[in-house]
Amino acid sequence: MITTREAAEIIGVHASTVVKFINSGRLPAQKIGTSWALKRADVEAFAETYDKEANRHAARVANGRKASLRAGGKEVSPALAMVREFIRNQSKL
Repeated sequence: MITTREAAEIIGVHASTVVKFINSGRLPAQKIGTSWALKRADVEAFAETYDKEANRHAARVANGRKASLRAGGKEVSPALAMVREFIRNQSKL
């Protein structure tokens, strides 16, 4: 059995993210007192599938950031970037 901190190192996330995975039911664990205990095999199996999810998410974030950058040198949300782009396009008509 391993701790959430050890699981976080295996998965490549923060320990609080591991707790979120546990609470959402995505990662099986057993509560012992106030701490969580996880089976290394479960964590390693989860890490394999999580890598795929993380890569897809990172690609979406990267694509969204390309459109969301440059508001006075600051990063803005993709939604705000879309609104600004819409307004710029409307003014060209």
